[in-house]
Amino acid sequence: MDYGRYFRLDTDASDIGRGLAVFRYRPDGERDSLVYATITDSGMEFYMMGPETKGRVLYIPLDDNLDRNLAMTLADNFSSTIQVPEKTAYVKTMTAGSDRHGYFAIFNGNGKKPPQVPHPWACWADATKDDFPLGKLILDFLFDLQETRIFQMSPHYRRLSEKLHENFFSRALAAKAKYLYQRVLHKTAFKANSKPVQERDRKQRRGMKHFYGELFFEAEKEWTECIRDPRSDKTFRDANGWFDDSETEMLRIYKPWMAIQLDPKYDKEKKESDKLASQWLTSRYLGFTAWGIFLGGHRSFFGSHLFWPRPILSIAAVWFPLIILGQTTPLAFIPAGTDMTMPVTLLFVLTFLASLGVVKRVAPLVKGIPWRALKITGIVVLISFITGSLLVRSFGVAIGTAKFPSTTFYLFWGWSAFAGLVLQLILQRTNPAESI
Repeated sequence: MDYGRYFRLDTDASDIGRGLAVFRYRPDGERDSLVYATITDSGMEFYMMGPETKGRVLYIPLDDNLDRNLAMTLADNFSSTIQVPEKTAYVKTMTAGSDRHGYFAIFNGNGKKPPQVPHPWACWADATKDDFPLGKLILDFLFDLQETRIFQMSPHYRRLSEKLHENFFSRALAAKAKYLYQRVLHKTAFKANSKPVQERDRKQRRGMKHFYGELFFEAEKEWTECIRDPRSDKTFRDANGWFDDSETEMLRIYKPWMAIQLDPKYDKEKKESDKLASQWLTSRYLGFTAWGIFLGGHRSFFGSHLFWPRPILSIAAVWFPLIILGQTTPLAFIPAGTDMTMPVTLLFVLTFLASLGVVKRVAPLVKGIPWRALKITGIVVLISFITGSLLVRSFGVAIGTAKFPSTTFYLFWGWSAFAGLVLQLILQRTNPAESI
């Protein structure tokens, strides 16, 4: 318990009885560096202490301003480096194989399998310089905080753990790093147990798959919950490299699709988690993407939300009074043969502007808002045409003694598309498509 993978308790500098626990940082998982870490009641401090250097490297205060200060601190230090005089000693020697499987290497390798993960030191500075990536220090600290029990030796561990978990930036970063780490472990274990193994029968191999599958699923569930959190849009945008936008992060989980073998209990939870992710993607008007994931093998992505029930109901709600009005009014609204090109075009333009409003409310910080609004407009116009055609035929609508004039239909078609979308936008104050 005195050792984590990247930190060890420095017994000479610590005084546990007085509440002082000092941890020595080991960048490669084997050799000590000049960097130390301490946890106090006021915060987490990383500092450098050596014959030629002394000073604070990073400080995480555990005060009331943690939400703002921690996000700014981590975002500012994603690509920062510090001078470590002995760093070249680590570079010129072969680092421990375990470091290639830590959060830092996997995080920068986008979760690729271990052979394709770049050397941890090669991700940053020239090997001939003494620059050390502060991002590695942060991720190595997160690794030992989550995957080992080394920091539990500090009397202030509980306060640190609770405060960091309450902070959304920290919780999301830890969830992403843990997800990528468990994904690599699961992929390795799944492959290793896919074929007969000496001294391990079929039941044991299935048990190993379930064990690593459960760990992977729990990490995936926590990470998807962070992505679906409304705070993720702004937090991820301002993260300065720690995260991509929310939708990109979600798609990286499900594309490409990865099979997970779970016990029935966890399998049910997995399907529920996938369904929530599918609904989240569709609510941000990425329904075609959700369909693609479903057709690619994720059967739990299927549901009524994929058929756009909210826009259909909103548009139908506009068509019904128009049809009733047309049936009860003795005169046609517009003479047959009237050119409706301009008014209908204007309504479609208004529909596009309303679509922009919908997207900005659902996902105000996403990329390509005009293009997404154009796709929504096309979908809404198509839904309006099909819905109107079916309702007119079902009710046998006539105005006076004449059948429903095509000119009036065109006007109602454009109006229902625009009004249906506006109705949806007004009624749903937080997320116009949250139930799609």
